[in-house]
Amino acid sequence: MRDDIRQVKEGASRILERTLSRKPRPVQNFVLVPFHDPGIGPVSITTDPKKFQQDLDKLTVAGGGDCPEMSTGGIKKALEVSLPRSFIYVFADASAKDYHLKPDVLKLVEQRQSQVVFVLTGDCGDRTHPGYTAYEDIAASSSGQVFNVGKDKVNEVLKWVEENLQARKVHLLSSNHDGAQKNTWELPFDPSLREFTVSLSGPAPQIQLTDPLGHVVGVEQGLTELLNISNSVRVVNLKFPRPGAWNLKVSSSGQHTLRVTGVSNLDFRAGFSSAPTSDFSSTRERPIEGVPAHVLLKFTGLSPPGQLSYVELVSGSGHSLRNLSVPMPSDRGGRGLWSLPEFHTPSQGFFIKVTGVDDEGYHFQRLSAVSYTNTVRAALTTATVVTTRSPTTTPPTPAARPATTEPHPLQTAELVCGPSQIQVGLRLASLVSYGLNGSSGHLDERSCSHSTEHDGTVWYRVDRQADTCGNTLTTNSTHAIYSNTLFVYPANPLSSLPMTFPFSCAYPLDTETSLNVLFGRVQALSGLGPQARASMYLFHYSNYTEPYPGGPVTLPRGSTMHVGVSVEWTEKERFGLLLDNCYATASSSHDDSMRHFLIQNKCPSNRDEVRVDESGSSLQARFSARLQVPYLNIYVHCSVSLCDHTASSCAPVCLGRARREPRSVSSTMDIQPLTIGPITWGNVVD
Repeated sequence: MRDDIRQVKEGASRILERTLSRKPRPVQNFVLVPFHDPGIGPVSITTDPKKFQQDLDKLTVAGGGDCPEMSTGGIKKALEVSLPRSFIYVFADASAKDYHLKPDVLKLVEQRQSQVVFVLTGDCGDRTHPGYTAYEDIAASSSGQVFNVGKDKVNEVLKWVEENLQARKVHLLSSNHDGAQKNTWELPFDPSLREFTVSLSGPAPQIQLTDPLGHVVGVEQGLTELLNISNSVRVVNLKFPRPGAWNLKVSSSGQHTLRVTGVSNLDFRAGFSSAPTSDFSSTRERPIEGVPAHVLLKFTGLSPPGQLSYVELVSGSGHSLRNLSVPMPSDRGGRGLWSLPEFHTPSQGFFIKVTGVDDEGYHFQRLSAVSYTNTVRAALTTATVVTTRSPTTTPPTPAARPATTEPHPLQTAELVCGPSQIQVGLRLASLVSYGLNGSSGHLDERSCSHSTEHDGTVWYRVDRQADTCGNTLTTNSTHAIYSNTLFVYPANPLSSLPMTFPFSCAYPLDTETSLNVLFGRVQALSGLGPQARASMYLFHYSNYTEPYPGGPVTLPRGSTMHVGVSVEWTEKERFGLLLDNCYATASSSHDDSMRHFLIQNKCPSNRDEVRVDESGSSLQARFSARLQVPYLNIYVHCSVSLCDHTASSCAPVCLGRARREPRSVSSTMDIQPLTIGPITWGNVVD
């Protein structure tokens, strides 16, 4: 194990550096749980990557040769202290001694929606022992895998971990097989899928991919091999796959597992209830055994006219267990909530697979991050028996409303949609009158619970950033909308159901949009934030570092103009600024019908005159133009838009003059046209 830990220490530095460079950052905190015989710990939890590296460097190996070891307890502790939807990697050289903890771990996996991957350099010589099969069951339930590798291959697996740590990771396919098989799968890839990864763990792993045009995809077409360990595991990746129906063929000569994941903003979460509900916060993570289930699916990245087509319950081997109908919601999915009719859940564990079409008509498929199992009803009933009361005391009921003249807390709530932060304020008097503890609140991620009190109002704040504290970001043709939910709990410890305060802030990308703020009265708080602000400048030189001052500018006739455009926006890594159309006119009006186009349909109108140096890659766009126009004075106008990188590639691919591939650029949000000038032509440049 000493050599294993040395490789983990060396690889951790690379993983941390790569993870911190990604935007959005896929990892918010770092947890280290050492396990040994007979103890577990000490546990290290930190948001500081340097502190995590220091704790990792302190790990030493004392003794050794223990087989089996206390690994399941270590996994349980990691799930308990880590954030929901975490990546958990288990490095071990032995089977589990404490495999009796497996049911507790499986329950935590369902609650936390975290993925557990095992990197094993030993197995105590018996892969049929319950201490080894516990690893397989935990990995299968969490969409993880078990990698059996030699001690000299740990470093190669760590290189794969670097690639695997991704924000907005979605699951497309999961299957587990007890013996040798060849299987063929058809997978619909939608335009929001920025990349996908196929991971096959087992002896003699073989993978073949065929694109929607029927071409086998290899290295020449961009396929990258992330991991290839002979007779053990193969992992391949492809970025920006062509939308459409793909064909995947895999084979292995023995027991094997297959996982297909992607990076996309289109995903879902599932919540179970015993009665129909449209409130996701009132659902639970697991169905109840023997009780008909209702499922509420909460989508991100899916908006009308896109819709959910059908839902399928599938086994761990990928076989269909049940098909479920999907009624169209009254808002046609506008809130991202889809409710399934009552049904009886299978007795075995199952994944939820959803299929539908996006707003452009492309088919998509997603799989739940974990498998679901039924919880025993008796356990839930016992948990509610907390204390006894005297016969003269009337117990409160969850549906009871307090007798108060104070307005409902949602009616007095305040929402501030700031340029960098969103704030929710709740009046303490209203909270107290409704039996709520104002300091008990948290956002969608429980760790985001900091609050401050000022003038009788308790304030909760969250940075205006996608994925921070559970923020979801959706876009349409005019706005970027940040949404979250604040949960506030009763002051009475006997009551556990929180009151929910959903809120959303819409940030317009049309500078003429009103800034009026709307406060919700019943269901949610919503408001408008400041618009995207764009600026355009004329620069002296081609490096775009020295702008001319605003107002009239005189240039030598025949010289080259250098024009730069920038926009202020918080999601610097997610959005790109696109030059849609730029043209010169003799008047200051951008509506002038006499136009000399420089950029049309996102591409240079004449490559001999215009060179686009940057468009779509960041929040800056730049181009240079050498004009031959009959006007003495000209004005340059540009219409620009913001492109969401998570939808597809934002880089225009131009074919010939003023043309581009129709699928190269995602849906965009327009910004009011910009104008600079007048530009006066002076003496001729030789």
